[in-house]
Amino acid sequence: MVDTVADKYFAEYAQDFSYKSNLKLQVFRNILPELLRRKYIASENPFNDYLKAAKISNELESIKAENDSLKAEIALLENPNYRFALNNKINKVSQVFKGNTATDFEMKSLTNEAVKLSHFKGKVILIDVWASWCGPCKKQMPIFQALQDHFKEKEDIVLISLSIDDNSQAWERSVKELKLNGHNYLIDRARLSAYSLSSVPRTIIIDQNFNIYDATAELTSKKLIEELEKLREAKPI
Repeated sequence: MVDTVADKYFAEYAQDFSYKSNLKLQVFRNILPELLRRKYIASENPFNDYLKAAKISNELESIKAENDSLKAEIALLENPNYRFALNNKINKVSQVFKGNTATDFEMKSLTNEAVKLSHFKGKVILIDVWASWCGPCKKQMPIFQALQDHFKEKEDIVLISLSIDDNSQAWERSVKELKLNGHNYLIDRARLSAYSLSSVPRTIIIDQNFNIYDATAELTSKKLIEELEKLREAKPI
């Protein structure tokens, strides 16, 4: 029934959907794949360049090392603005490739104390970036707490719960409701710009030399504890 109503409505205005100028609207960009799927746009041709750029942009969210094939795809884009934006994104993302020095930042504790990430240099650092309004973040919080329990007697590793909440009271409430212990901090999302944070939850792992090990780690990975144990065994330089 819903599809039938939608089809009737879209069919009436379908002639307006083929204009490239529609790409200026976020809502249009969001529904473009569905419009193409329903064939409300006769051809993908007006939007091919944009769709390719959007695909590359999404892939850049998870790359962990230099990727020549993506660079080649960017070079083939017709729109110079897309090429410029994506090359800038590659430069930014490359800052958090494995082996690069971690960018330091300042966080706020529950007691309003300012703490720098570099305060933990010399230890393996796992950062769980989350927010009180993020459902998936809360859903995986028990996994983070289980990791805390596993490593609670180890002094060479620290697990940090880092919220990007704009509302400190909402953060403090969630910390209490979720019964979070250990290192709980709040940060202005802008301070994490070097980490190309586009969404949460996000897990970042930094080695004992304060170098990036994995800027987009999987907190739910069954091999995570094994990886962290190996990092602990490695001697800091």
